[in-house]
Amino acid sequence: MQRPSSLRLAALFSLGIGLSANAATPHQPQFRIENFHAPLRIDNPYSPFKPGTRTVTFELEDGECKVNDVVVTNRAKRDFNGIYAGLAARAVSDRVWSDPDCNGKRKLLLEDTTDWYGQDNGGNVWYFGERTVEYTYDDNGHRTSADTTGSWLAGKDGALAGIVMLAKPVVGQYYRQEFL
Repeated sequence: MQRPSSLRLAALFSLGIGLSANAATPHQPQFRIENFHAPLRIDNPYSPFKPGTRTVTFELEDGECKVNDVVVTNRAKRDFNGIYAGLAARAVSDRVWSDPDCNGKRKLLLEDTTDWYGQDNGGNVWYFGERTVEYTYDDNGHRTSADTTGSWLAGKDGALAGIVMLAKPVVGQYYRQEFL
């Protein structure tokens, strides 16, 4: 599964929310489809997803520079199954590029992901899955593989929706973003 972006992690830890060694179990709100009257309107002040918003971050991961380009789209996913049937979720494009000279210029596409988010009536932002492809290349820059094993969808193969941001976060509280 996709690792949380550094932008999301920074937001969590700036609020004092993260994995707490003292907490026994993660807080997980109960999913109920009837609690999602306008799931595409994601206006949680800690994690808003307004269509058209673009965030570009420059990251250093495992000693390599990368450019992460996240765009909140106008698209919605509406073909969920099981308890999620009837739900609409906002599609967010998340692409990661290599930046070998650490100058902000993109070279090779390393990951191409579409994430699906929705907000419940209480203001919690939920994560309903991702379609992701991670690419590897040879020394000459030729693509050698495309791996989709990190893809998942709430309601499929036992996967459950997770939480990206609680409406009312509490210091020391933690929760699952992905649940498979």
